[in-house]
This record gives sequence, C-alpha cells and structure tokens, in this order.
Amino acid sequence: MPSKMPLVLALAGLTASSLFLTACSSTSDEASRQTGTPPPTGRAPAHWSYEEVGGPEAWGGLSEDYDLCASGTSQSPIDLPRTVPDLSDDVSIGTRVAPVTEADTGHASQVEVGEDGSTVRAGSRDFELLQMHAHTPAEHTVDGVAPVAEMHLVHTSDDGQLLVLSVLVDEGSASEPWQTFLDTATGPDGTTSTIDVASLLPSSLQYWSYDGSLTTPPCSEGVSGVVFSEPVTLSAEQIARLDAVHDHNARPTQGLNGRVVRGGDAMLRSE
Repeated sequence: MPSKMPLVLALAGLTASSLFLTACSSTSDEASRQTGTPPPTGRAPAHWSYEEVGGPEAWGGLSEDYDLCASGTSQSPIDLPRTVPDLSDDVSIGTRVAPVTEADTGHASQVEVGEDGSTVRAGSRDFELLQMHAHTPAEHTVDGVAPVAEMHLVHTSDDGQLLVLSVLVDEGSASEPWQTFLDTATGPDGTTSTIDVASLLPSSLQYWSYDGSLTTPPCSEGVSGVVFSEPVTLSAEQIARLDAVHDHNARPTQGLNGRVVRGGDAMLRSE
C-alpha cells in the first residue's frame, strides 16, 4: 500500500441525484467493459472504430449491445458553457499515489490503476479509480471549441456505477506528472509506474458536472461526469506522442436533451 497520506478533493456542485443515478442492470456491465472484459451475455463485442466505417455515426447499428449510442438521451460528451454555473452540493474525492500499468485498448492510450490508488467519496459511497485514458482531440467542447486533448479518470463503485473525472488539455508547457502517464500508457506491454493522482489535476478546481454516459460503445448511461474547467498543459512533443499512438479518437458532442449542466469548485485537504 502506498505510504503517502491520501488527500481529499472536496467538490461542490455534484448533486446526490447525479452521483446516485443508476443504469439499471447495465452498471456492472459498464465497469467490466471499461476494463476490457467481455460482456456477460457471452457475445464477443462488435468491432467499432473512429473511422468512417464503424465510426461514431454507425455505432448504434453495429450491435444490439450498442443501441444506446444511437437512441440514448443522456449521452456524452457534450458542449459546455464558457462560464461555470453557480455551485451547489458537496462531495469529496480522496487521492493518493497510484500504482499503474500499461493497458492500451486499441482505441486509446490507457493505464489500469492498482488497488488503493484513489477513491471518489459521495456521502457514504466510494468510487474507486479503475483506469485513466486519453482522447485527442478533447471530446468535450467549450463554447464549441475542442481543446487539443482530454484525459478521463474512470471510477466505479462496488455496485458498478461509474463516475468519470475529465481533465482538458491545451498546448503549452510540458507536464511532468502527465509525462509519467505518457511513459507508462505508450510504453511496452506491461510497463508499470506510480502516479500522484492529485498532481494530474489543474491548479483551479472549478468544474462542470452533468449526467452522462460512456463515450465509447456500449454508450451506457447513468454515468456521473465531472469536467474541470481549467485545462492542464502538455508540450507539443507530449501531444504528438499521444497522436502517434491514437489520433482523433474523440466522439462528437451529443445533445443535452433537457439535461442541466451544474457547476462546482473544489479544494484539496488532508483526509
């Protein structure tokens, strides 16, 4: 177990209703697919891609397992407003140094997180950090503009509900913490390292939150989304390294369909 004392990231603006949305019987399925295990139906997952053939516009027709990619009404990503809305309720996120292992999915540069890596706590419920992966360009847009990349930190509760923290990326100064992610995620099979999860977050911890979905098939809904409004920066060389492995692995934005985008502000404190 890591020796570093965990930190707690206290968030305002993620309502209880958004955190405790259920995806009916699909929640355990969601968590398993995020880590690459087959669906419980026993069917092999249908092949999908980001290309014209088998790409996002076609996902819903590739398999009945992917129906929500076309018919869902709470899909991710979305276009976000330039201004973060007023704040609302409180939850907390515990972070610590996390052991990580390369786990490229064929669709994204990804690391899997070992035990005792990081947790999101909402009331009495914990969401454990499962994996982190990258999209280039960003999937969420801000007032119609997509940042150069987006990092997803995917968490699951014991009953399979999902919560995703999203960190937007602009081109600028190199990031040493994200360099560790790059070295691991794009390294040879089985590459391992440790990452201080708190160091991956932007200095300003204001964020948007909304009720969404997985951004890849099966596009399951009931996912709580948190997107930090201040981007982190990666150098041109770091971004090029992501692009060299998986470029343009971003789903287009989806309609809000009456959903409300909430706002929040966060702080780090000792647990």
